[in-house]
Amino acid sequence: MKVYIIRPKDYFKVNSYIYNFKKQGKNCYTKHINKELYLIVSDNAIERNQLNSIIKELELHE
Repeated sequence: MKVYIIRPKDYFKVNSYIYNFKKQGKNCYTKHINKELYLIVSDNAIERNQLNSIIKELELHE
């Protein structure tokens, strides 16, 4: 499973990003970490514990 982490620069386009990813069959999650918005995109659904570990990694690197 591939997971992509995206930090969109233009917050006004986030909904269109999410729409386009979902249209391609991707799963999309949003998370605010230290006042920055992250899009977590994957081919398959991410289980809650996997998502939490990804978020912890992002928080450590911020």
